[in-house]
Amino acid sequence: MAKFSSVRARPNVFHVVRTTGARMPTHEGGLGYARDAKSELFVFAVSNFVSERTIYESASGRDDRFEQLVAEVTAEDPDWARRLIPWLRNEAQMRSASLVAAAEYVKAGGELGRQVVSAALQRADEPAEMLAYWHQRHGRRVPKPVKRGVADAAVRLYNERAALKYDGHAKAWRMADVIELVHPEPKDVKQSALFKYLLDKRHDRAGDSPDELGLIGSAQHVVERIAAGEAVRATDIASAGITWERQSSATKMDAAAWERQIPSMGYMALLRNLRNFDQTGISDESVQLVISKLANSEEVAQGRQFPMRFLSAYKAVGSERWKPALEKAVELSMVNVPRLAGKTLVLVDVSGSMVSAMSARSELQRWEAAGTFGAAIATRAENADLYVYSSADGGGAFRRGRGFARLGANADRKERIDFGTGVSIFTVLSRIRGSRCFNGGTQTWQTVAETYAGHDRVFILTDEQAFSGGSDPGPDVIPLIYTWNLGGYMPAHNQSGERGRYTFGGSSDKAFAVVPLLEAAKDGTWPF
Repeated sequence: MAKFSSVRARPNVFHVVRTTGARMPTHEGGLGYARDAKSELFVFAVSNFVSERTIYESASGRDDRFEQLVAEVTAEDPDWARRLIPWLRNEAQMRSASLVAAAEYVKAGGELGRQVVSAALQRADEPAEMLAYWHQRHGRRVPKPVKRGVADAAVRLYNERAALKYDGHAKAWRMADVIELVHPEPKDVKQSALFKYLLDKRHDRAGDSPDELGLIGSAQHVVERIAAGEAVRATDIASAGITWERQSSATKMDAAAWERQIPSMGYMALLRNLRNFDQTGISDESVQLVISKLANSEEVAQGRQFPMRFLSAYKAVGSERWKPALEKAVELSMVNVPRLAGKTLVLVDVSGSMVSAMSARSELQRWEAAGTFGAAIATRAENADLYVYSSADGGGAFRRGRGFARLGANADRKERIDFGTGVSIFTVLSRIRGSRCFNGGTQTWQTVAETYAGHDRVFILTDEQAFSGGSDPGPDVIPLIYTWNLGGYMPAHNQSGERGRYTFGGSSDKAFAVVPLLEAAKDGTWPF
């Protein structure tokens, strides 16, 4: 450890995610640190895909832990909880977690439940999701703050375009169910007509749309023309608010159908359908229109996609023509990753627990999220070393894809990943994927000791569930260590909140915005 002795310590800096000093074992037997309740809820919330099991926790166990944390923090500091929830929905983009947190805030006795519930609901299908969650988790008796918050959101969100997009027959909870349960007061004559139309439609009483609902009437007419095989222009589809989902229910989505939809499709819809565009053979003109949207900085900012969403699309496409645009899009989506001066060490955990899906509906694995952020940090830094790490000892067998893999006795514990100027994040990820380190144990501190060489800072991208052995050498040796938690597990693998030790979490690049403040020895603050 003599190589650490000449490094100068950084000044004491406060950051929001804090450990308490209490020690407790990680899921893999290492000695970790407990966080305070707010920090634990924050790290969990930004990583929480609700009602899904993970390597270390059952779905019900995670849901129970989340509910208990919301209750504890609401009792301790209801104003903090009230501010967290809309930030979680709008900035961290954790839709389900914010909805659940709002419901549990009400159950825990938060005084501004109506406002918090309404703030958590930002899409027209979410009022129904809130009621479905409450019924499933807490029974049929819905408290007034939830009802009133849902009613406020329904008045704000329910309009003709929303009805055309979200009021699908396949959904267990429809817009009419919300209206019947919470009795929202329509804001004008047009919305009153919409509420009546939705109720009639739900109970099979609907005929022609009323005169007040011109958009719905126009959409019905255009859908009838499509079903009859008539030629319909892209402008007709856009002006009638017909989504690709609705068009697909009326006709086969061949190349011509997609070409009519593409000009009015949203960013997420384009990403989801790149393979369909390839399979149906859309025209070169339409391909160029899609590419121009994907790589446009304003479209990327407005689309508000996680960086990993571009990786998912990148993996799914069958042709090479989309890949340059997706590489550009992921770079644009990482605007908060700072360009750090000096020397930076980036360590990406590829142990067994990181070789697991981010969520039940995703093919992406946690190491890929870690690798995406790690590659972004390394490629933007002035001078960086990027390693992936695991261990050849103690790793055991872990699920990988549909089978099992065990790290062999001759496999590497760490591997340096080459990158250079102009190398894309996806190219760096491809090199990480080729590493021989996958699926072992999590020997974080041994790896730090073996790779640290006077760097100004260390980034560790992990789920924090380290094996025993080794420890943080302290700020007198390593000035700054940033941990990025990709699992939302407790406990922490290291102290956090002072003396150059900071923890972030989640699938968004938002938290990187605080790094320059911490580098300047300024106080960190909660982002809401």
